[in-house]
Amino acid sequence: RFSREVTAGGLNLTLLGLGRNGHLGLNEPGSTRHSITRKVDLAVATREGLTRYGARSDTSWGLTLGLSELLESEDIWLLVRGEHKAEILAGTLKDPIGASLPATYLREAPNVVVWADEAAASLL
Repeated sequence: RFSREVTAGGLNLTLLGLGRNGHLGLNEPGSTRHSITRKVDLAVATREGLTRYGARSDTSWGLTLGLSELLESEDIWLLVRGEHKAEILAGTLKDPIGASLPATYLREAPNVVVWADEAAASLL
């Protein structure tokens, strides 16, 4: 139901952040290009990061649109800031595309714009 409601008219613009482990929209490492909307167990690094946005520290799962749905967006903007994201951003743009670093799948989408500050882009 969640997937149908969100994607009913298609996604026009999807804004994504880049997780420290390369996750996109809670699609943790191990998520494939064909993953669908689902309940996911969150990695420890993701849980720690979510507390900055008000999530409880004992949050262990979340709901996410799958990569297959996210990558169908008309436009995708990836927002990345901070030196702590430099290595994962470089991997996103240079490493082999695959489930071990889900953000690499963005390179298969036709309309992706990466917005990165100087610190995040320092290894490019």
